[in-house]
Amino acid sequence: QAETVPENPAAASQDGPLSTIRAEAKPAPQAQTPSAEADSTQTVSTVVAETADGVANSVSPDEASSEESAADEDGVQTAQAEGEEGEEVDSVAALYKAAQRFLVNGDHQEAYDAFELLSKEPKVEGEMRGEVLNGMAQAAYNLYRDDLAANFDRVVGPLEQAFNFDPESYRVPQLLLQLGLANLHVNNLPEARAYFSILRSQHPRDLNVGYIDYYWGKHHLEQGNHKQAADAFQRTVQDYPDSPVILEAALGLAHALEKLEYDEQAFEIVDFITKRWPRHYIENPDFLRLTGELANRLGRLDQARDKLWNYYNMLPEAAGNDVILARLGDIYLHQNRREAARGVYAHVAEHYPDEEGGLVARMRLAEEGIHDTPTVAEMFEVFDRPFTQRPEQIYAEIVARHPDSELAPLAQLKLAMWRLYQRRYWDSLQEAAAMRRLFPDSPLLRRAGEVAVTAFSEGTRVMAEADNYERIAAIWDRYPLLSETRETLPHGTRLLVANGLWRAERPDEALELLTPLLSAEMYGEASLGAMNLAVSIHLDNQSWTGIEAVSGVVHGWKLPSEQRRQFDYSLALALENLGKTDRSRPLWEKLSADMGLNPEQRAYAFFYMARSAQQNQDLRNEYIYAQEVLALFLTTGEDTAKMKDCLLMLTDVARRAMRLDQALHWAMEYDKLVGPEDADWAASRYRLAEIHHSLGNDAKWREMLGEITVQSPDTLFGRMAASTLESLRLENQVGRYSN
Repeated sequence: QAETVPENPAAASQDGPLSTIRAEAKPAPQAQTPSAEADSTQTVSTVVAETADGVANSVSPDEASSEESAADEDGVQTAQAEGEEGEEVDSVAALYKAAQRFLVNGDHQEAYDAFELLSKEPKVEGEMRGEVLNGMAQAAYNLYRDDLAANFDRVVGPLEQAFNFDPESYRVPQLLLQLGLANLHVNNLPEARAYFSILRSQHPRDLNVGYIDYYWGKHHLEQGNHKQAADAFQRTVQDYPDSPVILEAALGLAHALEKLEYDEQAFEIVDFITKRWPRHYIENPDFLRLTGELANRLGRLDQARDKLWNYYNMLPEAAGNDVILARLGDIYLHQNRREAARGVYAHVAEHYPDEEGGLVARMRLAEEGIHDTPTVAEMFEVFDRPFTQRPEQIYAEIVARHPDSELAPLAQLKLAMWRLYQRRYWDSLQEAAAMRRLFPDSPLLRRAGEVAVTAFSEGTRVMAEADNYERIAAIWDRYPLLSETRETLPHGTRLLVANGLWRAERPDEALELLTPLLSAEMYGEASLGAMNLAVSIHLDNQSWTGIEAVSGVVHGWKLPSEQRRQFDYSLALALENLGKTDRSRPLWEKLSADMGLNPEQRAYAFFYMARSAQQNQDLRNEYIYAQEVLALFLTTGEDTAKMKDCLLMLTDVARRAMRLDQALHWAMEYDKLVGPEDADWAASRYRLAEIHHSLGNDAKWREMLGEITVQSPDTLFGRMAASTLESLRLENQVGRYSN
């Protein structure tokens, strides 16, 4: 049921749902007669006449009472002094009187022209010349103050001339302030500071001093330097509470604090203004808007609602009312008055469809709530509701038709979330990346990164199941937003991307991505996968130091037996290649006894144990281990080179142990693995021939030596065989002669 809203016939209008809702606003307080204290004029020794820029124009008390009479008297005195020139003097007095009248009436060009004529009159001397120069300076300042940049010299020249004529004049403080303001308006800050400093130091009690911080505050506010503006306005409010510009200074302070998001302090200032100047909102309705906005931010919803409605009722056609009405809808929603909120939103959406407030209202209606800092989980709940209109339409329209709207980044983010909700992962990633391109400075960009990572994670999981790692790497490269938010990558996704980079032959990038998973803290399966992948990459690149470095991290991990077995094997291999056999030997011994290790790996374990025994002259263990290696390699049919190494070990041990039959057996097994085309064929045949010779098979020995000289005459063993045969021939000849 719609809520019943009290009617206020006086406030009702023909604007649909608002005709009753807007009537809730309490009428603005009736204008009260200001207290005598608030309206009283401070008694001073001078009469202050304010110029259009709020500069205290100090005039002596006698002149204030009868300025025109003084002018006339000056004219008469001058006429008496000049005798025959009385007519000329009368014209000077008349011109001076006219110039003063022009200045008072705001006819600045006429005043300037008159004072300029008087300044060229040699008879205008003394105090009157000072008044003429000052009048010309004031006329020039007022004439060009709205375009000082283009007329700077026309303004500053007369001001300086008036100042230099009589530096002791009571008008000097006013001139110093105006010179400072002229320079401030054109951003000549050092000159402005200099003039203000002279005014403050040499005339500390002058009323013009109270304007300095106020104008600095205005300057900083216009430049967007809100902190400096707040400080300057604060000094004015605190140090000059009775200054003619105290109200403007307080308003400036409130605006600066609002921009700095110091809402509590800003609200204190508007409260001060409301109490001291209760009628101010009548001449400045925007003050109601400021008060309402601050009250809303502070959660003072009733007060915010009343102030904003009063503002709207006073200025129903004002620019920006679409945002005010949307804000009122939000207030009703926060007060759990959903029907009232829906009525306001509907009105704004209908009457301001393309304005900021209308776009906000349409989004609120589509989402049935306020979601201005959305998370994926929050928006998934929103999207699960049975909408009559899907929010996708309004999101896309805002981004496409209103890209400069403050709402556009939020709409772009929600569009990416909507695609994610639909499980259109790559479309979601594309929309999130578009936000980075379109709105690089948006504070919502971090949320867009979260959406991108979520979409990417879901998509890569599907691609990994299809073993499509190359595409994972390609998508990672295509969207820099992913790399920029890599710290938020789920561990599993990080591992999948590293796998893709490795398969794309980019091992360094893969290892860099794995680094967070290879730490003292173990992250379950992801860390196991990272360890295995890192070791595989290092093995591929024969980066033995890399494997050793990984061991420094994972040695404290509680690894499953198979993972521990495989890692120990890789580490032992790395240490062996690094020449750190004192550390590799215990690992090889452990691995050789582990029947869970596959035969080929056990063969390598025994091989390195055999080599270690060989280095230690441990013939017995060298022989035993070499036999184990040979048996295992014969089973697997792998690594012929290592099999040949083992046969050489066995042959060498048997020869050294004078087990020549065994040596012959192993040498013949070795000889079966080489052919005449192999580089080590000649060495194998020579070794076999030597064993036959040791066994007394001289005929076989000579036959094999001859074969070597024929098949490999240019090799070392071919020449050795030829030399041996030649020696035998010579021995035979010597034997025949000696007989």
